[in-house]
Amino acid sequence: MLLLETQDELPFDLNKVVPSHKATVLVAFRGPWCPYCRAYWDDLADLAVDFQKLGAVVYGISADKPKALRRFKRKRALPFTFVSDPRLKSHDVLEIRREKNHPMSAEYKKGAFLQPAIFVWTPDGKLRYHWSQDAAGFENVFGMANRPKPSKVLAKVQEALAEAEAAPTTARVG
Repeated sequence: MLLLETQDELPFDLNKVVPSHKATVLVAFRGPWCPYCRAYWDDLADLAVDFQKLGAVVYGISADKPKALRRFKRKRALPFTFVSDPRLKSHDVLEIRREKNHPMSAEYKKGAFLQPAIFVWTPDGKLRYHWSQDAAGFENVFGMANRPKPSKVLAKVQEALAEAEAAPTTARVG
């Protein structure tokens, strides 16, 4: 169970979010200070309508506080909801790697921030796609530039929806 809050300080419960959308995409990112992250979110925003047409909702998650995420969203005019995880609960629940050796790590409550990761779930709660940063460490600072392009994430959402549709449904007795 992952209970956090959004950039607007509203509750975010992953267990309630996933079943309420045709597809849920969660993108972990280092923070608004990261140039690769900013560029990635701009590229995701270019495909926002395509995600919406599929019924997919994209969420961002970082160790930043809600205020920083609100500013990030507003400044870049991003159409997504951002989730604040300063205590790095997603590290424990989703096994999102954290980074403690980067110079920016000291700025965070737990002395670490989240490493890039992408998750795609369908309403049945099944994780249909997962990608994560291979290795933490300052020496891998440019490694996150290798994360899947937003167009590939969109394709993975399409595949996930096709898989979910093709999966046999269980008849309810009652």
